[in-house]
Amino acid sequence: MSADDKTRVSPGLANTGVGTQLSGIYELDERIASGGMGEVYRGHNIQTGDHVAIKIVLPEFARDQTILSLFRKEASILNHLSHDAVVRYHVFTIDPGIGRPYLAMEFVDGQSLFDVMRRGAMPVEDVRKLCHRLASGLSAVHQAGAIHRDLSPDNIILPGGRVDRAKIIDFGIARSAAVGGETLIGGRFAGKYNYVSPEQLGLYGAEVSEQSDIYSMGLVLAAALRGKPIDMSGSQLEIVEKRRTVPDLSDIDADFREIIEAMLQPDPRHRPISMAEIARMTRDADEETRPPVSAMPRDRSDLHRTAAPPAPGRLQAQTSATPDGQRFVPHQRPAHLAEPRPRAAATPARAVVPDASRRAARTGSIAIAAVAALAMVSAAGIYFSGILTPAAPPAGKTTLSPSKTPEPTPTESAARAPGNEPATEPSQTPRTEAGQAPAEKPVVPTA
Repeated sequence: MSADDKTRVSPGLANTGVGTQLSGIYELDERIASGGMGEVYRGHNIQTGDHVAIKIVLPEFARDQTILSLFRKEASILNHLSHDAVVRYHVFTIDPGIGRPYLAMEFVDGQSLFDVMRRGAMPVEDVRKLCHRLASGLSAVHQAGAIHRDLSPDNIILPGGRVDRAKIIDFGIARSAAVGGETLIGGRFAGKYNYVSPEQLGLYGAEVSEQSDIYSMGLVLAAALRGKPIDMSGSQLEIVEKRRTVPDLSDIDADFREIIEAMLQPDPRHRPISMAEIARMTRDADEETRPPVSAMPRDRSDLHRTAAPPAPGRLQAQTSATPDGQRFVPHQRPAHLAEPRPRAAATPARAVVPDASRRAARTGSIAIAAVAALAMVSAAGIYFSGILTPAAPPAGKTTLSPSKTPEPTPTESAARAPGNEPATEPSQTPRTEAGQAPAEKPVVPTA
């Protein structure tokens, strides 16, 4: 580790408590959580009175450069991230008085999802909204290069009890002090046993990625629908073995069963390709389509994904089973993609989901463009209906459009009207894995 990567900590370390002031800016009001690497306080800005949450590194880790680098990386990435479903970060610095690094962030006031689940199973529509909200926020996190790694019901806060205002907190620094949290911090594992992914235990290559968060969110959604978590804990052997197969989902609402089954595939390569895809599948049918997110292309040649799973309820019709009846078949290219056209190396293929209603709506705009071009092209009506109206793919299938398309003819260019292009899915960005050393063997909890 270079000198530039190190966090300078003063020689003397002091304990903290209610009334302690940090950097002349914040004052600690109440200790609210403690865990693996730090403790969390509710505090306030001395000058403005605004409430903040403050995470302080525990004294025993204050000089551990590996842990300090995790603090610094979390702050660096999330400080520049702005999404309403993700807690906002303000400051990462070292207070000279206590000699310990700390993070100041938005204080989110509300019940945790864990507390709400104690009252019983949540309505399916509430879980759909929650899924869309969490997936949208985590998609932004993943595109920024961070992985949560410890998604669980007590790391999701519902201000005012509203699922449409849910916020994701605690990105791996301090853990809940509640009994049963079971969070371990170590060289190869960080997470809660009941929600941790197989790869976090050393299975399937032990590579922690955005698919790890997808697996954990699948268990969170299942717990919300059931009113209690699926039992994924147990003995050292059981914790690992329960993640080699998809858990029993027979008591999950049928509208959600398929998407959760897809999220809980043991092999991360067989799960949905991104949180953005999950957000798309669970958005409200009346929600207006937003412009695609611009992101740097990503080489995913090592991840052989199958088609994305169907969304709950009204969205299931957009995806169908493969010809042999199996929805998730690894390392198998669909027949209609056996001969892909060449594409630019730096631009990944984009998934285009045909939507009958939007295609019909575009027809009107295309017709107007066709009338304007009649003076230039003979028989333009026949030509435009064949070129500009997308051919309907086989029912229920998702078609892939190569990122590099043939150069349009002058006639086609004149006929294209701005704003009528189909929406595309966000491309993937590099994932970053902070402080995770690959494990060659399954990691099991100590007694």
